[in-house]
Amino acid sequence: MTDSFRTTIIKNARKLIEHPENWIKGHYISFETNFRFCAVGALKTARNQLQREIAPHRHKEVYDAYWSAFPMFPNRLSDCMLVKYNDKPERTHEEILTLFDQAVKNSEAADQQCG
Repeated sequence: MTDSFRTTIIKNARKLIEHPENWIKGHYISFETNFRFCAVGALKTARNQLQREIAPHRHKEVYDAYWSAFPMFPNRLSDCMLVKYNDKPERTHEEILTLFDQAVKNSEAADQQCG
């Protein structure tokens, strides 16, 4: 089964922050020495990459998939809540990846229910 746009966005966003040196707090994206992303910055970047590379003529579907990704996170985090979660001083990189892993599982399960 092919991943939905939503699942693709979540998986690709996780890949962007897979290594601790690519994850950041306090900004969506940093370009100082290498690309670094917060959780929402990674999701936005993954959405934009999907739009450019895979679905250039399916803007609404990709945009809708981006917004439908947030309920896949535990506690149905909104984009603002995910920013706050990411930026907490005590938050660890491992906790963010665990959050993304759960969102991928939830999204894949929702994809299977749809068809």
